[in-house]
Amino acid sequence: MKNYLLRSSLISVLLCGLFILMVSGYKMLLLISIFLLIPTALTFVPTVKRMSGERSKYHAFLSKYHLYFAVIIGIALLFPIGSVLSKILSIVWLIYSFVLFGYGVRRFMERGFYVMEENAVDISFLYAFIGGITLSMYCFSTNPSIAYHYLTTTFHFQFTAILSTLFIGWIGRILPTDRKLSTLYRFTVYGILFSPLLIGVGMLTNVWTQNIGLWIYTLCILSYCYFVFLHIEKTNFITDLCMKLSAILLVATSILSIINGIYQLQGWTWFPTNHWPFYHEVPIVFGFVIGLIGWYYRKPLERRNLYQLPHTNINGTGFIGKNFLRDNGYEEEIVSHAGILTKLERYKRSDLIIELLHPKVISFLENTSLYDISLHAHWTKGSWLFEKFHKALSNKIQQANIPSPHEGTRELDSKIISINNYQQYWNRKLNAWICSYKDSDETYIAGIYSEHEHNGERYVHFTMPVPKCNRSTFYRLEHGINGSLQCTSVPRRGGDGEEGHYLMTKNFSFRIPFNENLIIWVDEYGRLQMTHRFWFLGVKVLNLEYEMIAK
Repeated sequence: MKNYLLRSSLISVLLCGLFILMVSGYKMLLLISIFLLIPTALTFVPTVKRMSGERSKYHAFLSKYHLYFAVIIGIALLFPIGSVLSKILSIVWLIYSFVLFGYGVRRFMERGFYVMEENAVDISFLYAFIGGITLSMYCFSTNPSIAYHYLTTTFHFQFTAILSTLFIGWIGRILPTDRKLSTLYRFTVYGILFSPLLIGVGMLTNVWTQNIGLWIYTLCILSYCYFVFLHIEKTNFITDLCMKLSAILLVATSILSIINGIYQLQGWTWFPTNHWPFYHEVPIVFGFVIGLIGWYYRKPLERRNLYQLPHTNINGTGFIGKNFLRDNGYEEEIVSHAGILTKLERYKRSDLIIELLHPKVISFLENTSLYDISLHAHWTKGSWLFEKFHKALSNKIQQANIPSPHEGTRELDSKIISINNYQQYWNRKLNAWICSYKDSDETYIAGIYSEHEHNGERYVHFTMPVPKCNRSTFYRLEHGINGSLQCTSVPRRGGDGEEGHYLMTKNFSFRIPFNENLIIWVDEYGRLQMTHRFWFLGVKVLNLEYEMIAK
């Protein structure tokens, strides 16, 4: 593998040098990014499947065939703009840049938007696609003046936009966990995500937009410089020197851009147009190249692997209902446990002491079938449309069929069954909680409970079969007040942990911006209660109130 990478790198360098000798100006700088920087950056963004340890075939395709696409766009730049061959060949590169963008989208969909540093990394693929669009527009242009603007904008996206977002993402991977530092980093990420787009749009449309983007970008690069100099662990002299020198150059060129922008707003000329690349673009290229060398030896690895999470491979059909598991051969004749959880003691941590929980809370979780349950639902006023859509779908498939508020309190017929899933590869001890309404034949929920452990922490794994896939929720158990227990899927600050909502198939998961918080508690009269709250995109949509009475 190492020999292949070395051979591929040498070929890329030789071909890049060959094409550079045949072009001039901004094209020379673009080729450095296309042939060398993009494939190097790709080596830091693999998608490793956690359960199998395999690397994504998508990533392998991008890395393996990159050189062929780079040669094609290199040839396109040799032809005059507006020529047929230049147009056709530029479209090929545009397709590759779109595939790059798709890779970023797939990573984002699997992981969700809670891990800020990886969001920055994924946005770089969006800028690669935008850079592919502007480069193709340059090749299609027939007006030299307009073509020049497209070329400079392409340089901005191929260097500043792609590598700035990558650098800020990679530094987030190695920054120590600190609340104040995390707040500054989060604002820096937001700024670095959007400011390159403002600059690029301004370069083609409005100088004021460009300058606003430049000010935001410069502040973010100053923050990056602050992180590099003061808050990352030192490794070796050469690596640290490359990263610090790169940060200084990026700050210097950003300030230079701001000064030049102020002159432009006044209608003055600070640098002649033909001299500007030597004072600005060449230092930018040098700054990013030596920065990438530093990062290459630093090897910033992804902190959290959320790709191919453990999942219960039981997918639903068009109709679920209370008999779905039995009809599909998953239900065992002998029930091995009476509760949704087999033993709560298995979830203990240094910050979760099971003995401090109220005995009734423990009893309900370990002996769920021994309780009568009643339910009342309250949808928030602003979620009426969400309620209508959810009710129509859940009533049709008979899964997660939440009652409407006007139905009042409804009693549930609850039972626990044991599940044996022979296709399960990580945990075959499964319990299912089947709840239907006593006053009708409708199913409330048919959910499967299991557990998995990662990094020394055990999660409750709740799965609902839905058509063609399953909806899985990973709960983290936490202490509540007065002996209550909190089960939450709300991600912790910084995206640590695996709690969350996912739509899952065998080979792919999609993280849903949907969160739950469930509290099991005992009121002042000794009654066992459960409060279950739901949020969608951070907005509260639903509140469920349960009362459990021992039979």
